[in-house]
Amino acid sequence: MIDLKVKIRAGASLVKVRPLFTFDSKSIIVANGSDIKVFSIQSGECIRTLRYHKRPVVSLQECKKNVLQILSCCEGGTVIRWDYSEGKLLQVYNAPISTVAAFYAPNDTFRWFMTKKYEDHFRLYSCYPKTVEKASVQMVLKPVLPIQNTIAFGFKGKFVAAVYDNNLTIYELEKKIFVRHKTGERMLKCVVCHPSDDIVATGDNQGRVIVWSNIFDSKRPIRSIYHWHTLPVADLVFSTEGSYLYSGGGEAALVKWNLFSEQKSVIPRLGSPICHVNISTDNSYVVSAHEDNALQVINTQRIVVQIIQGLTQGHFQGTKSGNLLPTGMVYDPRTKALVMNGRPGHLQFYDITEDKQLFNLDITGRNFISQERDSIVLNTDVHKTAIDDRGIWLATTEYWYDEETSPQLWLKFWEFDITKQTFGLNTNVILPHNKEVNCILFRPVDAVSELPLAVTTSNDCKFKIWSLQQDTNSDQKQTWSCTSMGCYRDLPAGDACFSEEGSLLAVAFGKAATLWTVDSTALKAVLCNDKSKRNIVQTLFGRNSCSHLLVCHDGTSITVWDVLSLSITWIVHTEVQIIVGDRASNVIAAFCQNQNLIVFRPNDPFPVYALSNASKTPVISAVFVSKDSSCASRGSENFYEKSQLYFFNEEQNLLTLTDEPDTEIPDSAKNLISQNIPKTPFGMLQAEHKVSNVETVNPQPLTIHTKGDIKMVTIPCPTLQDPILLCSSLLTSFLIPKQNLVQ
Repeated sequence: MIDLKVKIRAGASLVKVRPLFTFDSKSIIVANGSDIKVFSIQSGECIRTLRYHKRPVVSLQECKKNVLQILSCCEGGTVIRWDYSEGKLLQVYNAPISTVAAFYAPNDTFRWFMTKKYEDHFRLYSCYPKTVEKASVQMVLKPVLPIQNTIAFGFKGKFVAAVYDNNLTIYELEKKIFVRHKTGERMLKCVVCHPSDDIVATGDNQGRVIVWSNIFDSKRPIRSIYHWHTLPVADLVFSTEGSYLYSGGGEAALVKWNLFSEQKSVIPRLGSPICHVNISTDNSYVVSAHEDNALQVINTQRIVVQIIQGLTQGHFQGTKSGNLLPTGMVYDPRTKALVMNGRPGHLQFYDITEDKQLFNLDITGRNFISQERDSIVLNTDVHKTAIDDRGIWLATTEYWYDEETSPQLWLKFWEFDITKQTFGLNTNVILPHNKEVNCILFRPVDAVSELPLAVTTSNDCKFKIWSLQQDTNSDQKQTWSCTSMGCYRDLPAGDACFSEEGSLLAVAFGKAATLWTVDSTALKAVLCNDKSKRNIVQTLFGRNSCSHLLVCHDGTSITVWDVLSLSITWIVHTEVQIIVGDRASNVIAAFCQNQNLIVFRPNDPFPVYALSNASKTPVISAVFVSKDSSCASRGSENFYEKSQLYFFNEEQNLLTLTDEPDTEIPDSAKNLISQNIPKTPFGMLQAEHKVSNVETVNPQPLTIHTKGDIKMVTIPCPTLQDPILLCSSLLTSFLIPKQNLVQ
């Protein structure tokens, strides 16, 4: 049996956990699923990956006693102390709580706090760190929210502040005294404590920022209200000295408040709603984490100096699509990237080998419109996309409909510009169909094809064939235009596919699969299973020896037709989520009930490979990516040696099926804390190992060689002459003297 494993290739959130700045403000520490990554602010590249956790990280905390160390905690309760400057694991702690929602370390190793679910609510517990035995826990607050920024600790861990509904609770840890403040009907969303005073700031669902002082007096607290946001405040952070306050929310804007003069400055149009903000120790940078899985670093001049973009996640409020990935995944052979939905109105090109986004292509050309407080504002988004086999042409469709006005639909063809190394708009067709487009794809490129050709299907019961024609207004430019169309019994046109050689087109109309000639658009045959009660969802032609077979699925069964005899080859009844074909072989992958993966050939109902529970959640889209000729085995019949399967699930994780072995953590990385503690910056200059048997080297006189053969010399630094005096002699020694004069 083939030994293949499912691994997460990309998609883990960069913004679920509030990021941290390094002490020198040169890097950002980010939780990425179960890994921790250190990104350089100057280059935006990942310079270090800290890997040990088996479950997703829920919190990152600074170590107050050592600025070169951090603490990380995962959902399983494992707490790890890291030296992020060298990427070394220092200590592993076993937390007394097995399922952790949030983790706090206000006094470094003195006392820890964790949030855990108890019956129907969450509670805040405290414990003391231990490395071997699990420490005892003590309940501190109830109920609390399982969100990191709904609980904050005051200066030197004197008190803890927590928000829940319309309550702000202040709890003095030493005196064990509760003080509770209410905000009426407004619900509190986040809280942050002043770095050097007994002051607390909260954000509510009406967009107000409230700064609380005199917080230990339950009857007469002092409140200062700062209001700019219209949507709920997502996160708050004080500057290092506490004179400024930063806030962010759904408006995709960062607001800086001056707490003394009550003045504010706004950085608008940051792309997508903000979920976290943080500031560097020296106040030189502010980082904002956005819902599209991006981090933006902003300097003191209010300029975005770096964007760290993960696999763009969608779609947040403001898009009207039940599918998180309406375009599906398409492989671009030119950039070797996966193309899929990015930010609203954009396509993202994601490099699967480097796990980073190459670029975002703006398709709609519209700014992101933030939401209103009492209504949802719809943004125009990309619904379908396709790329030809050579990576020259890109086709996209956009759709916008608010059920009050007429729907708006665009079909655009983009041509790759070699000089600019990006796609440029070639043709824009307004309202190519009267209703939403269901499918768009290009005809396969072969030696017979002269010009590219594409097909679109729609709910307006028509499919249209588009070809590249000479523009009547320009002698040198070619544009796309509709050359023919077809329909069948006024049924909505669903999925479509071309045969391997591109001469035959299959279009699904309801329960029937129709076969058409591409050149004349003539209906040749209708394939229909009378016993089927559901409409066809996907159609797919086989390849190579199976090119005469058409695979269809309706969600409850897979049916294979022989287009030569117009008969059913075989039927398998199983719940199907999606099927995808491999261009490098003749296999087809199907994700069935319970996310079970089945790989089969169209001429045989028995699978060549099967895997149970390939994904925790339903699979939305999948694609086969051909491997390089150097990696693929020549003459091999194994599909995994020719191509690799990638699939995207509802958790917005990009997974892959691979035979790569699991990466083990080397024992050298698991250093004990006693072996690697740079307590001070001077400690970083000290060697880990010292050699006592040192040989004394006698000083050698400096010798100037007159030939090209120059050897390294060793002399004491105090006896070395000024380099300026040695410069001319050194350069002269490099010259080769001429033996004879050249006439």
